[in-house]
Amino acid sequence: MLLHQESLEKAINDYLVNYSAEAYLAPKTVQNKRDMLKRLLPFLQDRPFTFETCREFLAYMFAHGWNTPNTRLNLVRVMRAFVNFLYKHKYIEENFAMDLAKPKVPRKEFDYVDPEIVEKIIIAGTERSKFDNERNWLIKVEMRACLRFILRTGLRINEAITLKGSDLNLYDNPPTFWVHSKGGNRELLPLPKDMLPELEVRLNKERVFEVTEKTCNEVLQRGAKALGLPVKLTNHSLRHIFASNLVKHGVPIQMVSRLMRHSSVEITDKTYTHLNVSDLSMVLNNQEIVVNGLTAEQIFNNIEQAVKNSGIEKDNRFRLSIEKTNELFQVTINLNKA
Repeated sequence: MLLHQESLEKAINDYLVNYSAEAYLAPKTVQNKRDMLKRLLPFLQDRPFTFETCREFLAYMFAHGWNTPNTRLNLVRVMRAFVNFLYKHKYIEENFAMDLAKPKVPRKEFDYVDPEIVEKIIIAGTERSKFDNERNWLIKVEMRACLRFILRTGLRINEAITLKGSDLNLYDNPPTFWVHSKGGNRELLPLPKDMLPELEVRLNKERVFEVTEKTCNEVLQRGAKALGLPVKLTNHSLRHIFASNLVKHGVPIQMVSRLMRHSSVEITDKTYTHLNVSDLSMVLNNQEIVVNGLTAEQIFNNIEQAVKNSGIEKDNRFRLSIEKTNELFQVTINLNKA
């Protein structure tokens, strides 16, 4: 079965309208797909849609402005997803999606900021000013709650925006929520317990967080500026920071992948494990052959660094003291009583 103009036009409309709604695709994502696919019909003219003509279309797009590495990659991803849809819905008999080669794109690094600092940025960006009326203040309350939730769960901004009160299962053990993930999946995840009181008052709301992507981004920029921090954070940065923080604290990559809802563990591993150089260094330098070559002072320093890397030094619930001499290394941890 070959797809020509009329049947292909029908398939494109089916994909952009019906499938996009079923898969809970964000309007921005749908528009991105529409911008690319609307050029397909004029390019093909009377020719059928096949693997060969699809490759020609990609080459044509690359040569006519769609030529940055990320744009090329997005275009191939759209075409792969479209071909998968065509095959699944029996518009075509052969699924050649994976035969469309994805261009290699250099990994884009992002600013890793300690989650505690991000929390301060969120609060600084949503502080009530003397010029705020009641409506403006309520908007800031919504944005603060939303960004704190993203920082703790790793949600994409669109997933947070579309979260409904009926998706919250606050009284389950443990408390959970349903998230409509990318690709149309509905998945069950745990809720951050420190936000349960905040979420309880939102149970009956149609939208848990009444915010927009733009205003949440503005909060992060405003908060960083207020604190004098030279970082550039976006809503999506918080998702990366969430995953990176888990990896840095030794959470198994399979569990990180599950919380991130990646389609494969390989995606999580490729994206985040390169950040955990300190853990790799610890493994490498814990080899007996290396340890035997260290001085007592170097070993003391390694132990001290390991204690500090645990995060306990920043935890206000504890008091940490380290005494180190040539013959003594003593770590004392006391509980701060309220």
